[in-house]
Amino acid sequence: MVKIEVGKSDSFWIAFVIVLVGVGFVYAYTVDESGDPAVMGHSADELEVSDVFCTKITGHACGYDDNGTGMGELDLLNGLHSSEQCVALGGVVESVDEGDICRMPLGCPGGWLPHNDWTTTESKTFYEACPFCIVFRDDMCQTGWQSLHGTCSVTGHNWGDEEVEICTPGSVHCVGVFSAPVLERGCY
Repeated sequence: MVKIEVGKSDSFWIAFVIVLVGVGFVYAYTVDESGDPAVMGHSADELEVSDVFCTKITGHACGYDDNGTGMGELDLLNGLHSSEQCVALGGVVESVDEGDICRMPLGCPGGWLPHNDWTTTESKTFYEACPFCIVFRDDMCQTGWQSLHGTCSVTGHNWGDEEVEICTPGSVHCVGVFSAPVLERGCY
């Protein structure tokens, strides 16, 4: 019977041989035997990339360099974005006293900032069920909880530098504050 004894001093040589064989396999696996594979891991062709994805990651649509300057001059207010970026994201360029801003549907995408109160809002009536108790004793409602219904309405506004309208139902038992839905917001 053959007996192999491995001591502490042999572990270095065993590890060296394992690494050497591993490197040899990796080198031999490359297509042109240069040691540099054409693709390390995965290629970009395997990914589905959209402007929504790019905007969430980089703050601007796809096709831009790290500063977002790959698509047009940074001509919007404060030089952060371009008119082309605005349009690519579904917005419309608007001129205001301070410079050009982007009129975006719903709100500002990632990496964009709202400019003042430039908005378009919608009229809406809000309803709130407001619970109250007639007799409250020993940390308990003795008469059973009742419910008032508070209502309030906001009148929306057309595109302009106006604050978003708010309302409160007006009952002492209703504490909610409601805001008009924003349809468009000015961004830069």
